Amino acid sequence: MSSRGSKDSLQMKELGHSSADLPFDPLSEYTPNTHNTANVKGTMTPRHDLVHDSDTFQTEYQESEEIHIGRPASSTSITSIASAVFSTTSEASTPSSTGGDQASSDVLIGLLLSDSELRQLYEQASKKTSLDKFENNFRRCLVQFSQHLKTEILTPQFKGAARYVRYNSTKLASQLRMELDEATGGVPLNISSFVNDEQDPATLVEESTEQIYDDETDDKDIDEYIFSELREAIQRSNSWQFLRENLNLFLHPNRTRRALFTIWPITCSLDIPHEIQYIITCEVPQFLRLRYPGIQSIADILIVTMNSTGAVAQDCKEYMEETWPEVGTYVLEVVDKFLQTYGEMSAICKEGVVIQLERRQENERESEISALVTSSYYLHEKIIAAFSWLCSALRFAPEDTIYQSAVEVQYSTKNKRDKGNDILEAPNITLELNKLQEFAPTADSDCWRSLFPGMVIAYDFPVKKRFEGKGLEISFANMAMAARIWSLIEFDEGLIGNGLSTVLVPVKELTKDNAIQWHFCNKKMDSGRRRLHFSEILRDIGSWHKERSPDRLVEQRCFLGWTTEASIVLGTENFSGQNIKLSETTPGPGIRHVRSYGITSGTPGLGFFTFTGTATRQKTSILPAVQNSLEKDIYDMIEDCWKNNVLIYDAGEKVAYYVPQSSFVLFTARTILANRGHQLVNDGVATHLNMAQPCSDEGRQAYQALKANLSFKVKKHDSSRALEGVSKLFGDIWHTLDNIEGELVSAEKEFLMVGECAPQYIHGVEYMDVLQLKGNMPIHRAERPSTTHRPS
Repeated sequence: MSSRGSKDSLQMKELGHSSADLPFDPLSEYTPNTHNTANVKGTMTPRHDLVHDSDTFQTEYQESEEIHIGRPASSTSITSIASAVFSTTSEASTPSSTGGDQASSDVLIGLLLSDSELRQLYEQASKKTSLDKFENNFRRCLVQFSQHLKTEILTPQFKGAARYVRYNSTKLASQLRMELDEATGGVPLNISSFVNDEQDPATLVEESTEQIYDDETDDKDIDEYIFSELREAIQRSNSWQFLRENLNLFLHPNRTRRALFTIWPITCSLDIPHEIQYIITCEVPQFLRLRYPGIQSIADILIVTMNSTGAVAQDCKEYMEETWPEVGTYVLEVVDKFLQTYGEMSAICKEGVVIQLERRQENERESEISALVTSSYYLHEKIIAAFSWLCSALRFAPEDTIYQSAVEVQYSTKNKRDKGNDILEAPNITLELNKLQEFAPTADSDCWRSLFPGMVIAYDFPVKKRFEGKGLEISFANMAMAARIWSLIEFDEGLIGNGLSTVLVPVKELTKDNAIQWHFCNKKMDSGRRRLHFSEILRDIGSWHKERSPDRLVEQRCFLGWTTEASIVLGTENFSGQNIKLSETTPGPGIRHVRSYGITSGTPGLGFFTFTGTATRQKTSILPAVQNSLEKDIYDMIEDCWKNNVLIYDAGEKVAYYVPQSSFVLFTARTILANRGHQLVNDGVATHLNMAQPCSDEGRQAYQALKANLSFKVKKHDSSRALEGVSKLFGDIWHTLDNIEGELVSAEKEFLMVGECAPQYIHGVEYMDVLQLKGNMPIHRAERPSTTHRPS
């Protein structure tokens, strides 16, 4: 594990940072923890003065677009004051001794008001905090600015300037407050929700000016000219850059950047690459080996990320490239290289970023990794955020429950012994996993949670901006795969996603988001084996968004949330079905069709999601539990529906039969395999379907035969293709029956309108169409026969 030293050891001359002089921030107050480490807990937020992605991503710390540094100031009042101050000071460039102190103060105030980035921060302060809070924190910024200035440039003039700022920090902060008060017309600044003046430790202990500057001579005349001559040099200094960042961190608390700011050397510009070591504790290598055996890249693994605004499911590559476009690809590349070398060492060097990973130690559960990273201050923040996100998301959940995960970002120092003396080594950044928190249900919009049992959610990271969407944003391909949807079925002039045990319903079009709001439902009831048909679910939902174009549903953004005895020969060896022919029944009214679009997803993470009959394609991500869930759906279907009946009408004999679905599925599966010339294999040896024995047990024999066949594989003509379980064929047949039932329910009103409804007429589809598992089957009708039989 990483070695740590004391917080006090950070207060060194090279860095010039004193925690006592940091602006008070109620969200990131510095207190030693049990490890004697300056603890800077928290999660990452995008940098507020680099806002190229502020329109796309938001976090709980981002109030609105108006408060980012990159936004032009909304008022010219502060600029006008700055011009007035400079006009005054230019007329008195050689003040007398009596007015020298005030002249120096005016020059420095002019500098503070003329800086464009600082002006934008003042504008933001007017929306976020009180004048008292601003004055108090800005005074501390000035104190630290003086220490930086003294450390950065070792000349008597700059030391004198630093000394002046230190001695006059209270007066300067008060004067700037008065200028801002005048700029806002005397209107009090708003008090932000994160500011609580009652909790402000106004008596925060600071070092005395005598202690810090006891090596200085007292030159009383230096105040008269120093800032006028050094104005440009001060504005070009690192210390001035640090002053901007310090004030920015007060207004926009960001603990990762606070940790970086604390250890960043004053002698190095924030824009210049600087090497920092990260000590990363994570479960990524072990998680990949155990949960995704055979996979050596994390790029295509689906991750759920969440914050207070919502959740998004994307694969690693897509999320990292969108969230951290400057560094996401680099972090992903070096981590993949590290995993492919079994966690020994990997490195990349690209466009001002150098990352070298090396394993320090590991056990069966987690690894400790050293990352030597060289980049600018602002890219360091993004790289830390990217590593933190990966560590948060790719870890073990103790059971099939959803958990939320976060990473604790700290800065720490360490000493080494040399000839009996403690020598301070370079400080580093540590990333450590917080304890998992069980994700409690919060609203109906969390219906997506049941799709991801045992998943860990990376919590409090950026999520795409939304206006209306609720719940989880996810691509249609990944949503359909996670929900085990077999097809889009047309019902009542709209399409829904239909699976063996699940339903996806488009409930609303979200015009502001260019999206569809979807709702996910399980067909199985909480207890017993009763299943709801999708038509019953739609009836309970009420109104829903009816769209007949599959392409329109797929191509828009998707938000998931919300929102009785007979002897049966069918399915036995004795009934071959060779004499089955077209029924020659007539089409139903309006020539209604059972219309569905079958879904093919290919190999998760490697294939593409497609609809039969359309050109729509979407890449799929890797969801480890989907295949097992599909098999469970098929098994549950057999268990729940083997006694349900199918009505088969013999148009030649004018006789209708009620047959258990288990017998129908078994018989139809054998016929399809024979028609297609496919072969069954069991452990590589050719075999055939187990069939039922003729009996009057309501399909129990067929039910037992179906279960006995579940381990068999189908070998198709193209032997190079991977073998597919015969259970998939059973699922296809049951799914077709479900689609037929749904369309018959949908068409019932039309049958009533033309007087061709039950019991006078029987409606259904051609069995020959069922054998081909067609997606488009016309509904036929036949007048009711004189008798309807249960086979005996």
